[in-house]
Amino acid sequence: LQTKLANETYPDLFDGGNSAEMLENAGVLIDLLPYISEEKTPNLYRHLYTNDRIKQLLTDDGKLYIIPNNGINYNDQILNFCNGPAFFIQKQVIAWDNYRIPTTLNEYFDLIERFIAANPETKNGEKYTGFAILCDDWRHFCLINPVQHLMGRPNDGEVIIDISTPEYKTETFINQPYAKAYYAKLNEEYHKEINGAYPMIDRNTFSMNYEQYIDELSKGTVLGMFDQTWDFTAASDTLNAAGMYENTYLALPLVHDPEYVDGKTIEEHYLNGSVMNKDRGFGISVTCPYPERMVRMMETFLSDDWQKLFQWGVEGEDYTVKDGRMLMTQEQYQRRAESGWKLANKADAIWASCPKKQGTRQTSRRSTLNRWTIMTRNFCPPAAKRRRLNSSIRRSSLRHTGKLGRSTKPRLRWSIRISNRSRMNSSRRSSCAILPSWMKDGKCLWKRSTTAAGFIRSLCRKKC
Repeated sequence: LQTKLANETYPDLFDGGNSAEMLENAGVLIDLLPYISEEKTPNLYRHLYTNDRIKQLLTDDGKLYIIPNNGINYNDQILNFCNGPAFFIQKQVIAWDNYRIPTTLNEYFDLIERFIAANPETKNGEKYTGFAILCDDWRHFCLINPVQHLMGRPNDGEVIIDISTPEYKTETFINQPYAKAYYAKLNEEYHKEINGAYPMIDRNTFSMNYEQYIDELSKGTVLGMFDQTWDFTAASDTLNAAGMYENTYLALPLVHDPEYVDGKTIEEHYLNGSVMNKDRGFGISVTCPYPERMVRMMETFLSDDWQKLFQWGVEGEDYTVKDGRMLMTQEQYQRRAESGWKLANKADAIWASCPKKQGTRQTSRRSTLNRWTIMTRNFCPPAAKRRRLNSSIRRSSLRHTGKLGRSTKPRLRWSIRISNRSRMNSSRRSSCAILPSWMKDGKCLWKRSTTAAGFIRSLCRKKC
């Protein structure tokens, strides 16, 4: 990114990820406000101006450089799984212990230790690892951030905010006594071996890079870790595709045991209402020759038809509609996790940075009939035990802070230089419209474009 800025070689569309502020400060992105209006871009206007959202997105100088890629909800906000931080444990461990759910740190490690003592190896003869700690680069939050959650706070970054004080007292938690209690527990577990041969924490855990960490999770040998769900999606997809549902993970809202916090009882607070992902998403560079067409593309993508296509697929192939409900079979849902299928049928690279409708979709039948975002999870225990499990974890209620915050979900920096050449069929041309005529039904995005670069070129090429 630094090289691009130094050489002034800017792509037309730019997602700066966690370095977005660097782009804004360098003057690389244009102000998008002049291109957005109720008349010309009604979808974008409603997306950004409803409930005065725009006020929270503007910079100090009153400009809008980036359209958020996540966190803008329509109608009802539905959250039926934890997509953020938690202590995770394999579902088979919970099933093995008769679906009793740990609530404190000691209970959690005690359960894992007992499971390994009774089941030291997988069916394939591989040793289980009790707990993994990812420390690679910015993902060191897997080591640091558990402290704030054990103290009953949501993800406030690397600080704890005391909302009971008028001034919202804030302190760094890493050097506090309650942090020492957590790291002392990790140290204890690190030096512990079950049955004298099975370490609770892998000796290489502090030197593993992200790819090695995902590989370990994908094998189904790691029983627990602290992470955020989005961070190990690749491992979950691998396990689901292999039918290893019992090795996928359940999020647990653990808190400190009273002995670590002077006998106090802590109430967990892991989940929050979704907040707009400010300064994360697409911006348009100052060197883009047709910024109005880029804005028009995002306007088109916010239409109901394209949102359904991006998020659900093609009706009759990727989902069905019954009595107004959009439904997927287990097979349809499972293949969405297959990397080969995604490469051939989706445009994940561009979709990750595009503005999204989240929440629920209004219909003529009921206002909350369908969800925009698919939030189902594949594996469920047998029905009778599932009811008990769901009852136990229902206490993790959804809470709203009422404050604007940034999602901690990172965005890999990627950029695309749009040219007038297309890798797609050159006989199909647009007449400077945002969508070529052969793409009006939207199916080509899902079924034909395998690269984000090719897809954007096809949208933006001029008539030849």
